[in-house]
Amino acid sequence: MNGVIKALAIALIVVAIALAAFAWTLSRRAPEPGTDAAGNTTLPAAPTFPVVVLTQPVAAGQEITAAMLRTERIGFPMGGASSDPASLVGRRAAVPLAAGSPVVESQLMSGLALKVGEGERAMALRVDEQIGIGHRVRPGDLVDVFVTTRRDSQELVDSEARLLLSRLRVLAYGNDSVDGPPPGSTAGSEPPPPGVRPEPARSVVLAVPVDQVPQLVLGQQSGVLSLALRHPEDPTRPTAKPLIEPAPALALAPASGPRSAADLALAGLSLSGLVGELPPDRRPEARRGAAAPAFAPALPGTGAAAAPRRRAPAESGTVEVIRGGEREQVRY
Repeated sequence: MNGVIKALAIALIVVAIALAAFAWTLSRRAPEPGTDAAGNTTLPAAPTFPVVVLTQPVAAGQEITAAMLRTERIGFPMGGASSDPASLVGRRAAVPLAAGSPVVESQLMSGLALKVGEGERAMALRVDEQIGIGHRVRPGDLVDVFVTTRRDSQELVDSEARLLLSRLRVLAYGNDSVDGPPPGSTAGSEPPPPGVRPEPARSVVLAVPVDQVPQLVLGQQSGVLSLALRHPEDPTRPTAKPLIEPAPALALAPASGPRSAADLALAGLSLSGLVGELPPDRRPEARRGAAAPAFAPALPGTGAAAAPRRRAPAESGTVEVIRGGEREQVRY
């Protein structure tokens, strides 16, 4: 029994010595208080962190200038807040901001809209490997847009292909964009696993002048669009005015000065203004009812010309073609 008591006493002594050593170590690490000019004991200052705050209210969409910013120090790090005023100059507020509030990244505008120039609109087009030039298009490239149209679903003779719009800037192609990948997207951050092909792009976003948006929309709905990649230093453009002034969809009231791009976009564009009108001798009804030539070659052995030969009107018929739930009469 005495041995057990002695062992317990020794263990308690060892624990007491260890606690005393630990307390002595903590006392050595503790900062020593200082004294001010009056002899009062002062503690060391707590660490502070810089943060940029606003000197005046900022409305949503307003651009932030250097005069609106100042740097203050706070006693804790603030997640998402900026500490560099230069990085905020030129940014725009996404929501109204009060004076004295820290500027947080989530309160600032970002995205593709900031890459669209004044007087331009971002327009998306469907693309595949052929239209997208073998998927070799990259954001920032310049392309020309060509359109192929048919007079109707049956006429191949009167199909047309021409330049629709020139020197359009590519804002995005698939998941690649001039403003970087979408938030939370991992596209392009790491290569796909071996044997897995990346998903091909299905759309391209172009920066289009607002007065040319109706042409692009109508061309996509009524024809087939094709992109042509061009060198960035090639300044070639069509003449300022088209060979034939396209007819607008709406008649504009008389104006004293030139129309703005927004007015031209409001007037729109009709399909006939996009593809043009056929001359009378090329219209389908003229070709079907065309007469024989007025003069025929002279008959052998005579000096007189043969009488004009008139072709009998060709008999034609129609056949009904059913595609899904649609019925169509096709002439043959």
